[in-house]
Amino acid sequence: MDVTVVIPVKNGGHRFVEVCERIQKQTGVDAYEVIVIDSGSTDDSVAVAKAAGFSVYEIPPEAFGHGKTRAYGASLGSGRYIVFITQDALPADTHWLENFVAGMDAMPQAAGGFGKHLPYPECNPVDRQMLQLHFENFLREDPYGGVESIGENRLFFLHDGNRRIYDEDAGYRQWLGFFSDNNAIIRRSAWEVLPYADVDFAEDQVWAAAAIAAGMKKAYIPSAVVYHSHDYPLKDYKARYYDDFASVYRVHGDTPCPTRKAMWHKILGDTKFNWGYIRRQTDYTFPQKIRWCIYALRRNCIRYWAAYQAAHEIGEKQ
Repeated sequence: MDVTVVIPVKNGGHRFVEVCERIQKQTGVDAYEVIVIDSGSTDDSVAVAKAAGFSVYEIPPEAFGHGKTRAYGASLGSGRYIVFITQDALPADTHWLENFVAGMDAMPQAAGGFGKHLPYPECNPVDRQMLQLHFENFLREDPYGGVESIGENRLFFLHDGNRRIYDEDAGYRQWLGFFSDNNAIIRRSAWEVLPYADVDFAEDQVWAAAAIAAGMKKAYIPSAVVYHSHDYPLKDYKARYYDDFASVYRVHGDTPCPTRKAMWHKILGDTKFNWGYIRRQTDYTFPQKIRWCIYALRRNCIRYWAAYQAAHEIGEKQ
């Protein structure tokens, strides 16, 4: 078996139907299996997965854990590669799996890799800009020599030349060790040495940090593309951002807001940056641009207040 695709699911909705249909249409891979771990769906997610021909395993909601549930799914398959995807990450084309496998085959030294995310067409401009810049960032050069280009792919690793900056610079650690199992592939031989930890959040970041620290190499494979973006109500972002920044702080010791002054600097700087992007968009009317500019300010206030709180509350506990 070439690939085991693992998808944790709970109430996947209409998007999960699209994901299943797109995965069924993948070409260029000799053999792949899809394992769905459902943790208490009350919609038709289980029936949808079974109708697609996927192997479905049901667990009670209280048994779910981001690390252990994915590890359970991986243990049920036999593919030489394990691909993780979420229920709302839609492969952009029928070559998504093929491109993941080809990228890893071209980089036998890579323990795992992550692919590119594109925003859905209806995505708000703040996330659209953020996603574009985030993944472009992994194509930049590394002055410390921790990145090697192999064709269109990038290989990230730790060596004697960049070890000091890795130890001292939390931002560099986060960049070098970034990993997202919304769209990721891990070599099973590496997984057997270093599986996911049983953690409630940021299992992918924890794994990548441990892999890099252990001397393993991680890849960015930009041709393995999914659509993945969210438009949550503003009131929902505080908890989500808190969890995100808290996990990054725990894993890498990195925060953009160590002080209130830094928090306001980030709020104003990012909002100005967002406003410039919004003004340049040709698909918005002037009133829409005003509305999105107000949204960007409110969103950044929520985002960086959560970052400030996470760093200080976790720092005090440590």
